[in-house]
Order: sequence, then C-alpha cells, then structure tokens
Amino acid sequence: MVGWLLSRGARPPVTRRAQALALTVVVLVSMGALGRVLSFGSAGFAVQPGSTFSPSEFRPFDTFTFALDQRSVTAWFSDQVAAVVYLRDNVAEGEIVATNIAFSAVVPALSGVPMYIAAIQYQAPYGRPSQLQPLLERERLMWEFAGSPSAQSLAPMCAANVGWLWIDPERTPASTWEPFATAVIAKPDVIILRVNRSAC
Repeated sequence: MVGWLLSRGARPPVTRRAQALALTVVVLVSMGALGRVLSFGSAGFAVQPGSTFSPSEFRPFDTFTFALDQRSVTAWFSDQVAAVVYLRDNVAEGEIVATNIAFSAVVPALSGVPMYIAAIQYQAPYGRPSQLQPLLERERLMWEFAGSPSAQSLAPMCAANVGWLWIDPERTPASTWEPFATAVIAKPDVIILRVNRSAC
C-alpha cells in the first residue's frame, strides 16, 4: 500500500502498470516476511494434517554423529583425480562402487558413478528416519570389508553388485584385499580395487 501511495504522489504521474508493479512488490515482500515470522512461531507450519512428513524433517541441519566415518573431504590430489577418470572409463553399466569415504559426497560427485554408500553427511539429516538404519548398515558393511577382508564381509558387496571399491588408506588398517579384490590403482591417497567375481 505504501508503494502505491508513493507512486500516486510521484511527478510526473505514473501509469496504472507502474502502480500495479509497485503494489505487487510490496505484497510479495510482506508475504515473505510474514512467512518467516510464522515459521518461527509454529513447529507444524506448512505440514498438512495426516501428512507423512513431520515438522522435525524440516529442522535446520544438525551435525550428524552416528556414522563411522566423520571426516569431510575438502581437498583433492592428482592421484585421486586419476582414480576418478579411471572409474568413469571402467565402471560397467549396472555395477556400483563402494567406498570407505562414506561421510562425504566427494567420490560420487566427482566420478558420477553409482555408489553403494556415500554422502551420509547429507543423506542422514535430510532423508526419512526409516532410511537411516539401512544407510548406516551399508557403511558398517563397507568398513568391515575394507578393514578386514573375508568371504563373509565380501558377500554383501557381491549381493549388491559392487564391482569396484574406492579405498582411502588412512581410513583402514588393511593393506591387501586379495583374493577378494585386486588393486588396479595403489597410491598413498587412494586405492582402487576391482572385486574378483570368482570370490563371490
């Protein structure tokens, strides 16, 4: 209304189109401000009765602390870039990649390949509560194989059609995964393993 009154008093006189535009801007800004105020005042605001969502699903991001991996990846090295290129060129259709860098989204973001587990930092806080336990179970299974390779720890990888493993050597005490997986890239910052299907 203020914008409309101001436009009425302006010289030279403004057109109806300019008045309508000024009024629209004022209304939209007022609605946005009102929405912000109401969202603080009601935990259930914007959640319809009977909805499958709960207000807790719209809370701001809280630090997620249940994952085994708690380290974000903020820098990349040339060996890791070479590993990304290798995966892009060699992962076959239908195969997925598992990694013990499960907290961060950096491996799928850079490689573009389907993942068994990655990005817990983002999936856990914003996904449905029913998805949390399967997410953490996949991370546990991956870490179990990465840290202590055996036929038993390989079995879930085989069942999920994991064909490749991206291993961060700093996140595991193991140094060899034979005869279950063979290293095709072995650098201080990254190890790429090819799962031996004969061991499945």
